[in-house]
Amino acid sequence: METLEELKSIIAGAPEGATLYDGEYFKFENDEYHRWSMVFDIQGWNIDLDPSCEVRSLSDIGLIIELMEQLNKIESVKEECAHPSTTASYTHVTCDSCCMIRTDGGWGCASRKWFDNIESAKFYEKNGFLPK
Repeated sequence: METLEELKSIIAGAPEGATLYDGEYFKFENDEYHRWSMVFDIQGWNIDLDPSCEVRSLSDIGLIIELMEQLNKIESVKEECAHPSTTASYTHVTCDSCCMIRTDGGWGCASRKWFDNIESAKFYEKNGFLPK
């Protein structure tokens, strides 16, 4: 998988009208039967392209960029969060700012620790480490 910067450079380098990328940029157009039959490179040449090859949609790459940026924001909020206010439940509290959970004293080796979610806390309680 490319890094966020590499994906952004793919999108930034896309010529107008391009819809696909596999190291080169392409434009896909349906024929009258709506088959994968009309694929043009940017110079307008009709090329033979099998849709099972490693062609990626530029719109999908754009969505991946958006999701990676959101994930980076969430991770930075979690790193900076001091958990100023929490909402209590029976076995843990949830931070109102970053949504991390802190277990109570009944979680064995996972007691009184902060976790990203309840599943991570349960995994840690059972195995003594977090999944990679």
